[in-house]
Amino acid sequence: MNPVVADPKSPAQNDLKIVKDATCTFCGCVCDDIELKVEGHRILEAKNACVLGKAWFLNHEIADLPACLIEGCPASVEDGVRRAGEILKQARYPVVYGLSDTTCEAQRVAVGIADWIGGSVDTTTSVSHGPSGMAFQGVGEVTASLGEILHRGDLVIFWGGNPAESHPRHFTKYSLMPKGIWTPRGRKDRTCVVVDVRKTKSAKAADVFCRSSLVKISRPFGRCGHWRKGSIWTRSRSSARRHRPVCLAGPDRADEAGPVRRDSFRHGPDDDPRQAPQQ
Repeated sequence: MNPVVADPKSPAQNDLKIVKDATCTFCGCVCDDIELKVEGHRILEAKNACVLGKAWFLNHEIADLPACLIEGCPASVEDGVRRAGEILKQARYPVVYGLSDTTCEAQRVAVGIADWIGGSVDTTTSVSHGPSGMAFQGVGEVTASLGEILHRGDLVIFWGGNPAESHPRHFTKYSLMPKGIWTPRGRKDRTCVVVDVRKTKSAKAADVFCRSSLVKISRPFGRCGHWRKGSIWTRSRSSARRHRPVCLAGPDRADEAGPVRRDSFRHGPDDDPRQAPQQ
């Protein structure tokens, strides 16, 4: 339970409260250092929250909806549980779907029910991350906790991601700016690489930016090569040289060079795959 204290500056201390260490679940950063100023059922202020978190907190309202609906009609929770049991009992292949805005405790119960009746569990993330989930099941996934990135990550690569806009506090809390056990100098101990189809806001914070229309990463700790001016943008040559990732990036427009053969890539900075001999 988060500690709640009355604001001493407020004349109506019974209505105005301060909620410390609140957790924002808008994005995957899950910032848990938010301080909320609450009046009645309204959140007036969200300190430490980013622009997305503030909008998420300040626009929260208590929905005036019935506790349960059966075929669109209001019903009691007891009637809803009874009807849900009937539906699940008659189902041949039930699917428990949704759960995105459900508490962990309710999700635990839903997953237990699905396991008990031999059903499947799916979430709304399958709409956008369905191919990723299939890849994880087929070939696995390499993961790391945000704590590992904070304390150990000296080379951070954002491939197709734009945390500066989607996860605004990611840079400052975990991946670039904070000082960790093995990254005591913070940003100076890290090299950031951003790979994307266009130069995003995240690219401005990167040491190396690669356009991904025709990008091939080869020999991750080898020499740095590129074959078109502007395809690779570096903010700091010295920091990029420290890890020296190889990024063979294509032109801004693929139709200028035509199709690029896989065997036409070379590792040197002066090799142009467009001039490679055709076999």
